[in-house]
Amino acid sequence: DLALYALLGIIMVGLSRWGRALSLWEWALVLGSFYLAFKSAKFLPLPFLIALPILYSRGNFERIAHKDAFRLHPAMMLAVSLPILMGIYLGHRAPKAAPPYPVGAVEFLLTHPQEGNIANHYNDGGYLIWKLWPQKKVFIDGRAQIFSTDFLNNDYGALTLEKSESLEKTLDRFKIQVVLWPKRLPLGMVLEKSGWRKIYSDDKSVILTCPP
Repeated sequence: DLALYALLGIIMVGLSRWGRALSLWEWALVLGSFYLAFKSAKFLPLPFLIALPILYSRGNFERIAHKDAFRLHPAMMLAVSLPILMGIYLGHRAPKAAPPYPVGAVEFLLTHPQEGNIANHYNDGGYLIWKLWPQKKVFIDGRAQIFSTDFLNNDYGALTLEKSESLEKTLDRFKIQVVLWPKRLPLGMVLEKSGWRKIYSDDKSVILTCPP
């Protein structure tokens, strides 16, 4: 929150030093806007929107034709710095979205290579190709048009447990020895109960290897 404190300090110095004194109503507006900004990010533009017009009306800006035209008035410098600091603060406060792909699981496979074919979820195939190919070939990726309807409905359907009765047959048919799957989906628990060993888990993915 350092940027927001700096913004508050600059505005307060500017309002107190440059131009005539503010009325109680104006001080209430400025302080109220900062209180709301500290309480919730949705009010962050308020200090800028309220303080800048006040500073502009209070500032005694030099005319461009003045001999000191190239010396910026402090109030003008403040007006320029306000949106910059606000942008820094907004960027700092913006939530950092978690990557949608199994980054941790793939890093584990890169540092702990596993033998055998891998089975993966449809949504993760492209990322796995990018990170693991050609050392590993994926089971499926987002190019649905290259896969047959039978494969999608039966073989991949076995992994999604829509065709759970075919799961063991599919794993044997494709010689799957490693499964990287979203943790929120039940396949990992089903395999673990049947003897597969969980070698990696995070909040997004699990990796299991087939029993010897």
